[in-house]
Amino acid sequence: MIGAKLAAFEIEQGLKLFRSFQSLHMRPVLLLVIAAAMTVGAAAQTGEKKVEVSFCDLAPPESVRHTGPSFTEMFRFKLLTSESPSAAVRIRGEHIAAADVSRCIRSWKFKNFTAGDLFLIAFRWEHPGGWKELRVVSKDYDETTPAKTKSENHNP
Repeated sequence: MIGAKLAAFEIEQGLKLFRSFQSLHMRPVLLLVIAAAMTVGAAAQTGEKKVEVSFCDLAPPESVRHTGPSFTEMFRFKLLTSESPSAAVRIRGEHIAAADVSRCIRSWKFKNFTAGDLFLIAFRWEHPGGWKELRVVSKDYDETTPAKTKSENHNP
């Protein structure tokens, strides 16, 4: 229970950090772009938003897997098309390479999203045990996926 509360707190802090990176002079332009994308996107969308995710082959260093702390890795990206994500940009964490996360999210399936939609993702690792959950957040979308097997958790 404490781990879930900590993970939720870390994600909220990540969202605050993400918002703080937006420069004040770019906010009006960003708001116009978001409003335009929402208008066009609303007309194009006919179904429920869904992201089919996987933990891929993400593994923290050996020292972290066996003796390290619990942690949350956070990244952001946007959709270049309705189905194609940009490269992941690290927001928080140091145990998983952004390039590995970028390769991972390219295999995800995005349903009923539009180009330009922004995403925040958080991979939660708990020691001992391995990957616990993956949270994906975007406008009008917030889904948490639990880890399924020890092999996906990279915990031999």
